[in-house]
Amino acid sequence: MAVFGVTAVLALAGCGDTDIERGLTGAAVGAGASLVVDGDILTGAVGDATGHGLKAGIVVAATKSLFNSLQPKEELLPFLKNASTALKGMGFSQMYMGITLFRLDSQGMLSITSAGMPLPIIYRSADKSIEELPLKGMPLGSFPDFPYTKHETKLQTGDVLLLMSDGLSVRYNLDGEGEKQIHETLRQVANRPAEEILNTLIKLGDSWSENRPKDDDITLFILKTS
Repeated sequence: MAVFGVTAVLALAGCGDTDIERGLTGAAVGAGASLVVDGDILTGAVGDATGHGLKAGIVVAATKSLFNSLQPKEELLPFLKNASTALKGMGFSQMYMGITLFRLDSQGMLSITSAGMPLPIIYRSADKSIEELPLKGMPLGSFPDFPYTKHETKLQTGDVLLLMSDGLSVRYNLDGEGEKQIHETLRQVANRPAEEILNTLIKLGDSWSENRPKDDDITLFILKTS
C-alpha cells in the first residue's frame, strides 16, 4: 500500500493549436507523455520531438513504443542509450527526441533522468522552495553513447513535480524571464489541486502570447503527492 497518493495531470498542444488537450496520457504531433503503474511503482515519460509534422509524429510514436516495453525494474539510464540508438537507426536527418523519464515508488523515492529537455522542477512544500534538478543531456537519436545521469530524491506530502517541454517558456519574449515566472507562479499555486496548478500555468502562457496560436508543441505534466 502506498504511504501517500499521487495526482498526475497532463496538458498537450501541438504547434499552431489554440486549444490544449488534458488527460493522463496522450500525444500531440511532436510531443507526448505516458504513465505506467505496476504494483506500487509509477513510471512516466514526457517527451518532445524536434521539428513538426509527420516525421516528428513517427519519432514520438516510436519512443512511446520503446517506453511501453520498459520493464518495471529496468534501469532508466540503459533505456536512454537503447532508445537513442534505435531512433538514430531510423535514419531521419536532424530529427531527435527530448525526454524526461522518471520512476516513483510508494515511499516517495523519485528516480529521474533527462535527455534534451528543460530541467525538471520540484516544489518543496516543507519550505515552499523551488528546486531545479541538475539533469542535462543530448536528445535521443543524436549521440547514443552520451553519458546521461540520474538524480534521486525523496518526495514528501504536498510536493509538486513539474515536467515540461520548452513550448511554454518560449512563449515569453525575454530570454530567461519565462522560466522565472513559471517558478514564481508554481510557488504561488502549489498548495492547490494538481488540475488547478496545470490550468494556472496554461493561462500564464496564454497571457504572454495574447492567445495567439502556439509557436511550438507544449507539454506540461504535473505530479502532486498527497
